[in-house]
Amino acid sequence: MKIGLSAYFLPNDPIESAMEKLAETGAKYVEIIWDLPHFSPENKKNYDLKKLKDTIDSYNLGISVHAPFFDLNSGSIYREMRKFSVNQFKNCIEFCSMIGADLMVIHPGYSPLLKYEKLYQEARNRFIEALREVGDYAFLRGVKLSIENISAAYFFAYELDDLVTLAGKIKNLGITLDIGHAFITKIERKRPFPEEEIGHEIVEKLKPFLTHIHFHDNGGVKDEHLAIGKGKINFSPIVAAIKKINFMGRIIIEAWEPEQSLDLAKDQLKTVKNLFGQ
Repeated sequence: MKIGLSAYFLPNDPIESAMEKLAETGAKYVEIIWDLPHFSPENKKNYDLKKLKDTIDSYNLGISVHAPFFDLNSGSIYREMRKFSVNQFKNCIEFCSMIGADLMVIHPGYSPLLKYEKLYQEARNRFIEALREVGDYAFLRGVKLSIENISAAYFFAYELDDLVTLAGKIKNLGITLDIGHAFITKIERKRPFPEEEIGHEIVEKLKPFLTHIHFHDNGGVKDEHLAIGKGKINFSPIVAAIKKINFMGRIIIEAWEPEQSLDLAKDQLKTVKNLFGQ
């Protein structure tokens, strides 16, 4: 597996210098989030593309990109919001092409109408239609689309089974397994051994579609994005499952604590590499 860092470790640096500093930690893989704080919604071209690309090339970095997610909903009841969300995803795919990123992580759409099955299913169908459009667009540009599980029941990829269903239906769609999100979902479902269950699903269900993994910790109640070791997740059975399937994709560390720093990035990179015996 390929262990890397999220650019969110350095939210106060311009993206160009954040990438250079993260590369100097020894990380060979970095995930850029094409959203705040590095990319303003008002002007997402306010960066030096040449400098960013030169940094990526000079350090020979493997790059993935996280699509924007703030305020977007590709399953919205409003056609204008669905169209806007899809266009944002397509713009992000173009960004991937410009910097040489081969994978884009995308959040699912959502609907709060859980108690209204017909309306909820209609929203889900709209989301799937939008996801197919984005997947096709990414395929034509050599970018793999990978959908992430979210720890809120009104999202269309709440359960890990939801990810498998979507990846099995849609061309050019893989799965991004977010460990922190999956742990919260299992706790909410009152599963007695959440980490063992996640590990089992990695081996038995997710393996054919698993392209990407996010690592961060939490206390099982909310999506805290803590540093590994500061929450309640026992990563041992999950790591064992990942190793068992000989996972060859990227594991991106997403510890987004208030006092982000280069020292935290270095520490977390070492911590996760030690978990995998690297």
